[in-house]
Amino acid sequence: MRGWCCAWAIPAPSGGAFDRYEDTYPARLQSILEKTGPYYVVNLGVPGYSILQGYRLFEQVAAERSAKWVILYFGWDDCASSAGASDSERDMLAARIYQTLSASRMYLFLNRIAGKDRRQIDGRQSRLVPLSQFVTLIEAFKQRAEQIGARALLLTGPYATCDTPTCAWLFPYKRHRIYNEALRIIAGRQDMDLVDLERAFEQLGVFQLFEVQVGEVDGRLQALGGDPIHPNELGHALIAELAAEVILARDSAVSAAVHQHSPWSP
Repeated sequence: MRGWCCAWAIPAPSGGAFDRYEDTYPARLQSILEKTGPYYVVNLGVPGYSILQGYRLFEQVAAERSAKWVILYFGWDDCASSAGASDSERDMLAARIYQTLSASRMYLFLNRIAGKDRRQIDGRQSRLVPLSQFVTLIEAFKQRAEQIGARALLLTGPYATCDTPTCAWLFPYKRHRIYNEALRIIAGRQDMDLVDLERAFEQLGVFQLFEVQVGEVDGRLQALGGDPIHPNELGHALIAELAAEVILARDSAVSAAVHQHSPWSP
């Protein structure tokens, strides 16, 4: 039986260090897994998709086929600031009209530049996907994956620390850390597999895994320019290797357990 992995990928940056699909982590994961058996990795990553949009797409795919693994790589497009309404709030009819007319993601970006996204909801700046809903959707992914015979694998989002005013505004990594921590907590409580890319990248030297210009600020190294959230080719290779380790270890354990309890085993 062919096992396919439904892989959610943060897309390679347009015009970045590499543009070939074979350099992305899903393609590299495919290359690693197929050496051990009949695996097939499907990349369902869509640039700019939040976890809410990703879940809707996954529901469509899950209705048509089964899977062994569902790899979830979300966070950056969920913790970003929105202009007055979260993704779920835009599901309301009035919000859909507003979204159609004036709330495209480009419009939101321009609003941020113009400083018009400071509206508050319940005293807080709105997120595209608030943390509570992010957690709920991760759990929904897990349940839906189990229904099609799959196991969910969570990936935390790595980043290169960048504290310059512009960089911190565009890439709010301090807020992103909270979403990463939520993934760790969910994995522990829900018995889900986790690849902690944030910590793995830090341990191996995060700045070599992104296309960034590095400098010293206040006695510590940080990214001064470039792309601090989309891993480079080396970073994608690391993601594939770490994900493959978890998948192969889990599948080997399951295979061994099945073999042990088989009436045909010696």
